[in-house]
Amino acid sequence: METPLEGPFRELADLSLGLFTALASHPVKDPRAPQNLLPVGGLERELARRMGRPEVVGRILSRHLGGGR
Repeated sequence: METPLEGPFRELADLSLGLFTALASHPVKDPRAPQNLLPVGGLERELARRMGRPEVVGRILSRHLGGGR
């Protein structure tokens, strides 16, 4: 967690410990648990849903980056 150079560091650390442990994912839902927070996993799922099929996105990215036709 990033904080300003000056301020209540201990209070922010205590707050982040309480928040982050409550937001940690579970291994059943995400193999990267507990490092991956639930809101991050939700965002990844929503972005993947909006992007479409992975193979189509991969082809478009490859073509755009010069790796394919």
